[in-house]
Amino acid sequence: MIWPAAARAQLSVTSPVSLNINTPTLFQNGTQLAITNHVVYTTPLLAALWTLRVRSQSTTLTGPGGATIPIAQTKVQVTSLTSNGTPQSGTYPEITLSTADQDLQASGLNLALVATLRYSIRYTLLGGVDLLKPAGTYAATLTYTLANLIGLGTVTNTTSLQVNITNQAAIVVNNPTATLSFTQASHYQLGRQLVHTNALQAFSNIPYSISVRAATDLMNGANSIAAGNVQVTPALAAPASGVSVSGVSLSTANQTIITSTVPTLQQLFNLTYSTTAGNTAFLNKPAGAYSTTLTYTITAP
Repeated sequence: MIWPAAARAQLSVTSPVSLNINTPTLFQNGTQLAITNHVVYTTPLLAALWTLRVRSQSTTLTGPGGATIPIAQTKVQVTSLTSNGTPQSGTYPEITLSTADQDLQASGLNLALVATLRYSIRYTLLGGVDLLKPAGTYAATLTYTLANLIGLGTVTNTTSLQVNITNQAAIVVNNPTATLSFTQASHYQLGRQLVHTNALQAFSNIPYSISVRAATDLMNGANSIAAGNVQVTPALAAPASGVSVSGVSLSTANQTIITSTVPTLQQLFNLTYSTTAGNTAFLNKPAGAYSTTLTYTITAP
């Protein structure tokens, strides 16, 4: 629509809209951003029914190397509206962004002769596997439209929606203590085994590896047993593609036990601690607790 020179409407939208994903919790749960007076509309027209709409110009937010996040990961909702400084009551649905125009008001608004509308808007970015992308800025262009419901025209403007991802990796040891007890002859003869289910929990938005090392040999005062007499073997707690595991005999050097060629949101691993049958390293030792500290490290290059 072409507005008369004395009655030209203006729509302004602050830009960019930046949502930051920089902790494992935000990758998992998502984030929100509320912007006060995000969309401002000024018109000197006579009273008429108007509504605010929004759409994305693409189905995805596009980032480095062509990686994408679905635009449907983002929801938009008007949190408040004022007309000439007066709060306006109404129903403001939360919509999931798409390439189709969607109303952010449940009904049209009658404007006064001269009106300035100020919309405060909340953006919600959903968490989950769709955010497991390499670091960078992922962007899409949104078009806001003030549309007249009785055919008097529309006015539009755009903003850049940006999701800024920072590479993150984290590991949680859910079972911090593992004890192998030798209390009868069969334990020495057959070896010992201890299985911790869901012992490790790994997160990374890019491929990663997990290693383990012992701080020292197994020590009991001045007495010791070489750490290599204990094996640690990981296993997937649930099936997952792109993840491989391998057991090792403990060492004071880092040894890789898990390799993932894909990012994982909350991958769980079981850990088995064991000794071999008939291992004489455990014989002729004073009774007592022989211990060391194990360190698990996640590396995401």
